[in-house]
Amino acid sequence: MTIALNPGTGQLAQASSGLLSMVVFFMSVQLLVKHRHHELADSIWLERFEQARGLPEVHASATERCQVAGLPSRGLVKLRSHRVWIAGLTVFGLVGLGAVVDAVLGS
Repeated sequence: MTIALNPGTGQLAQASSGLLSMVVFFMSVQLLVKHRHHELADSIWLERFEQARGLPEVHASATERCQVAGLPSRGLVKLRSHRVWIAGLTVFGLVGLGAVVDAVLGS
C-alpha cells in the first residue's frame, strides 16, 4: 500500500501494487470461505455420525459451548470472525482497486 498510495511512485508501480493487493484480497477471502465451508461440512458430518451410532452429542457450536459454560457473548466476541476478516480484506481490495484506477487515469 505504501507504493500504491505514494504520489511520487510511477504509474506502473502503483498499478502493479494495487493489482497485487487485489490478488491477495481475492486469495485470502477464497481461503477463508473455503475453510468455513469445510468446517460446516465437518460439523454436519460429525453430528450425523454421533446420532447414527447413538453416541452422546459431544459436538456443539461455539455459541452453545459458551452458553453451557455460562460465558455470554458480548461486544466484539459476538461478531462472526470470518465476516469481520472478509470485511477487512474487502477494504484492502477496494483500496487496491482505487490505486489501480488512480494509476490508469493518471491523477
